[in-house]
Amino acid sequence: STDQSVMRTSLVPGFMTCLKTNLAHGEKDLRLFEWGKVFIHRSQEELPEEAYSLCALMTGSANPKEWYRDSRPLDFYDLKGAVVSLFNALRFRNCEFQVAKTPSWYQSGESCAIHLSGEAAGSMGRIPKEVLQRFGVDTESVYLLEINDSVLLDKITDVKRFEPLPKFPPVLRDISIVVKRTIKSASISEIVKR
Repeated sequence: STDQSVMRTSLVPGFMTCLKTNLAHGEKDLRLFEWGKVFIHRSQEELPEEAYSLCALMTGSANPKEWYRDSRPLDFYDLKGAVVSLFNALRFRNCEFQVAKTPSWYQSGESCAIHLSGEAAGSMGRIPKEVLQRFGVDTESVYLLEINDSVLLDKITDVKRFEPLPKFPPVLRDISIVVKRTIKSASISEIVKR
């Protein structure tokens, strides 16, 4: 179609169209992702750089209403949890979420940059209502994630191998720490690692 006749530089506009279509068909609790090619402009004389990008979108309820719990709307930490789960599955150990300058389509104060081993890998955050309205999307909270695939693939070093099952059951302990709201979780993690 004419709206798809040019090479895309981001997966985000396609996600907004997909989100609008799903909402129009009554689908409110969405978890979408795409791993696709984007084209980055270099100069007039050179061909654009072809790169893969991973983009994910979450909106709606974090969990359905059940007899033992109420439904809860998604928040920033649900998206962050999904990213942490992905990185744990890929065995990335040096992942950091930093409050930094993120693309303009993210809500200020509810977005962050993602770094793997000190290298910028992507960004994630909430899409502001004004941006959603420009795409004709009528919903409250939409969370988006973008990861540069070349950074992601460069960091994969482990090959998964079978490990024998343990002879003894694990011993699990859980602790709770009460801290002031002003203390960042990254500083607590750093102290625990030391």
